Amino acid sequence: MYSATAPTSVKQYTVAANTILSDTWAWQKSATVPQAYDLTVLGPNGFIRRMASAGAVSATQEVTACYEITQGNLSLNLSNAGNVSSTFTIADNRYGMSPQNVTVAAGQTVQTIWNLASSKRWYDISVTSGTDAHFLRQFAGYVETGAAGVTDPSMA
Repeated sequence: MYSATAPTSVKQYTVAANTILSDTWAWQKSATVPQAYDLTVLGPNGFIRRMASAGAVSATQEVTACYEITQGNLSLNLSNAGNVSSTFTIADNRYGMSPQNVTVAAGQTVQTIWNLASSKRWYDISVTSGTDAHFLRQFAGYVETGAAGVTDPSMA
């Protein structure tokens, strides 16, 4: 795990199956580093989760990703606990998919499916918010379905 804003920028963890890990990071927000936090988690098979925000509305907005293994797609839950609507932009970083804008009303959660058929179940997307210029959630990896897979087509 890496932090772009904490004085201890790298921490390594080994987490056993069916266990929970908890830790604390110290933040250093400044004029040159406007993000309140900027964390990146790396794992096997191209797995990346990056979370960044200026902190102003970070407690009111969130995006989570789950595997939809029957079709091999990515399911995104876009949550807005704030008092005004927020538009999230989902952008493909690697496989040529068109960006998608999703407006979420105040106090609502919207689920959307990111279809991975053209990328052979590989994905690398970024989700930003119109409400916080520094809000970023990046999700990258591969959806395992039990079917035979292929090498990441972006490496060809």
